[in-house]
Amino acid sequence: GAYVGTLVGKYKATAFQQCKPSTKRGYKPILKEIEDLFGTMPLPVTDKDFKQCRSVFLDWRDTKADRPRTADLAWSVLKRVMEFGVDRSIISRNPCQRGGRLWTPDRKGSVWTDDLMTALLANCSYEVGLVCRIALETGQRQGDILSLKWSSFTGDRLEFFQGKRERPVSILLTKALAAEI
Repeated sequence: GAYVGTLVGKYKATAFQQCKPSTKRGYKPILKEIEDLFGTMPLPVTDKDFKQCRSVFLDWRDTKADRPRTADLAWSVLKRVMEFGVDRSIISRNPCQRGGRLWTPDRKGSVWTDDLMTALLANCSYEVGLVCRIALETGQRQGDILSLKWSSFTGDRLEFFQGKRERPVSILLTKALAAEI
């Protein structure tokens, strides 16, 4: 039968190569840990194998529960490798489906109130203020806003490809922001 280490090797040789450099940097140590811990573990074939494999993987994820974001990333990487195995018909189903998340974001400290935005705009350069207003009105990531070109502005819209998802975006701007740009 096939082994987890074999599947990780096939993933690294193919699908992993399509990942962005930042994704690769984050995944490499986790893939190594998966290979070191589970490399010789047979991939699940029967329902009993599937349940045992899932239990072992969940136990591994739970050992990282004191660092929930790390645990969630590790689970996501393992889930992606297993999904690769399903796509390649190496395994029939993914033992990492519906694993849930350990980390829940607390956004209380990251929400900008009107008072905070007013204070920022009163004390920053025009350029920083414009970037912040574009972010506030469009909801786009910092990297996407900072990489905008004049050709992205059509008079009343911003049209560009998002960096993370590589999808086209067309956002209607408020009249005030469009006039300012």
